[in-house]
Amino acid sequence: MRPTNRANNQKVLAFLYGIIMPSPLVMTMLASGLRQYANADILLLGGYSRSGDAPEGTIGAGFAAYDRRRMTGDMPEETAKLGTVEIFLIPPQLRLFHGLVRIDVVPALRRQGNGRRIIEALAATAPDEQLRIYDVQQDALAFWIQLGCTFQARPPAWDALFRLAAPQPTRAGSPLTTPPRPRGVTRA
Repeated sequence: MRPTNRANNQKVLAFLYGIIMPSPLVMTMLASGLRQYANADILLLGGYSRSGDAPEGTIGAGFAAYDRRRMTGDMPEETAKLGTVEIFLIPPQLRLFHGLVRIDVVPALRRQGNGRRIIEALAATAPDEQLRIYDVQQDALAFWIQLGCTFQARPPAWDALFRLAAPQPTRAGSPLTTPPRPRGVTRA
């Protein structure tokens, strides 16, 4: 599925004005039969089938998540492990993510932005950069609210939708941060 024009425009602006946007995870099949999804920031390694009911047209899988910035080589190390994720993949190529079932960040690495980094990488790989979150737990509700998710009640639990935010310019003088001048006003 192609990104919308709005998504393309945001990516062009992000490139032009030096804004860092999460890049999609690229899938590689490993010789051992495992799948690897990676970008410059995050590495997901695994692909075992998860138990439970997957939405129609999806396949469940579990992965270990690693911080590529903390890895010294191509192979993941325990010191670079961020946690685990369970997701639903869209067949037949399994290159796009449909939704997140569970995320578990290593306790010592929580509240440092690691969960957000994983979620943003997953959303960048989802169709239209929207990631469904299934069965939001009560004790994690504050995390999902802080990410800006929209919620749908499904008693006794909640489901959510995470969309990548529009890029926020960080460089002074970009057309997105400089307010327009009123007509007739010139620079001094």
